[in-house]
Amino acid sequence: MVASADPIRVFTSRDQFNRAVGPVAVETFGSTSCLSQHGQLSAATGISCSPGFQLQPGVTYSAAVLPHTFFPGLVIDASGGFDGAFLDSIRPADVAVSPLHVQFDDPVAAFGFDTNFLMGSIVTVTVDGIARTMGVPQSPAMQFFGFQSGTANISNVAIAGSGGHFALEGFFFAFTVDNFTFGGNGFAASPTPEPASILLLLTGLAGVARRRRAR
Repeated sequence: MVASADPIRVFTSRDQFNRAVGPVAVETFGSTSCLSQHGQLSAATGISCSPGFQLQPGVTYSAAVLPHTFFPGLVIDASGGFDGAFLDSIRPADVAVSPLHVQFDDPVAAFGFDTNFLMGSIVTVTVDGIARTMGVPQSPAMQFFGFQSGTANISNVAIAGSGGHFALEGFFFAFTVDNFTFGGNGFAASPTPEPASILLLLTGLAGVARRRRAR
């Protein structure tokens, strides 16, 4: 679907997204759990308990380090129906929302991610200050959400879920994100016709004009 007030296309199929945007980078967050990463992750910080795994450059992930939680800040988890590890954060019941903030080193044309019922029934994705709210199927199977701009103008993103229950009473997942994807091409860009194509077009128009005069 296309948002009429803002040039962003929203995808729920990764295959369709990939065909539309072209080459992208995908961050898998590794394959094993790494609890309590504190407030920020990037290629520069790495993942402390997986020193051999390299995060994709170009993106910084951050979240609030909330008090009174067993795993404050960002968490690399490896359970809950995801394929390998995923990125999440835990919030207490008295904190209504605690989003994942994504800052791109350079603006991108598209991004996307996988999630599932641990996100809660609703996910709110804010792209450069404009929020979009979507329903999340209540299934362990992964659901993809992708976003494509008309040009490479997406500089920051916030992702927040309504929150599936965490294992401990009174705590919820603030967000659950896997296979974070970014890069690609915008949908508004149209290639400039090559000189040969322009010549063919003009020749065709001239032929149409000759036929009309002959009639």
